[in-house]
Amino acid sequence: MGACVALVTGAGSQVGRCISLRLARAGLDVGVHFHRSTEQAETLARQVTALNRRAELFSADLSEQREAEGLIEVVAGSMGRVDVLVNNAAVFEPDVPTEVDADLWDRTMRVNVRSPAILSHALFRHVGARGVGGRIVNICDIAAERPWRGYQAYSASKAALLALTRATARTMTPHVQVNAVSPDIVEGTAGLDSDRLGRVVGRIPLGRLARPADVAEAVLFFVSASDYITGQVLCVDGGRSIA
Repeated sequence: MGACVALVTGAGSQVGRCISLRLARAGLDVGVHFHRSTEQAETLARQVTALNRRAELFSADLSEQREAEGLIEVVAGSMGRVDVLVNNAAVFEPDVPTEVDADLWDRTMRVNVRSPAILSHALFRHVGARGVGGRIVNICDIAAERPWRGYQAYSASKAALLALTRATARTMTPHVQVNAVSPDIVEGTAGLDSDRLGRVVGRIPLGRLARPADVAEAVLFFVSASDYITGQVLCVDGGRSIA
């Protein structure tokens, strides 16, 4: 039997890349999902291959229901199996201050909530048909419980993803363990001005932003941990959630 296969959505992003490489170093083959980040995904695939792990590229627009519905089957057909799903792809866009932008809300909810639900159930069916177990790790955000000002749609979507994590964990037991990693702002991904970042760091007990590697290590924990852990959320926030 071949190595376990992890599908990482949004793998071309900074955090997705770090997660993919950490899983590869742990011995997993990686399905590299991307939408528009073709060059970054191709570079990542070469880096995974350099670690003597298999990597294949899979392009899909997760805002489109049909493309999300077919992704697990496509990856399994090409790589032989899917054992781990990391729902990392996300829309992170500021709201229009004076109104509700329906297109932004729809796009954010489709990618950040609906596609993880679709992919999770597809993995559940896939591992059930194989008679084996699986792992799902959702990349949530501290904004699920401490919403970001100016990011209402994003914050609401991450709150929904947090609820989805717990709901699917109950639905999919005992065959699939579903957990979430909830980071604070990650270095190099926020797009916030230096003054606002400075204020954020000032509220973090450990005195720095999260790094992509911090998130990747938390994902690996859930991927490799006991199968007696499900429905849990690991905050990777330097203590800000308790400050």
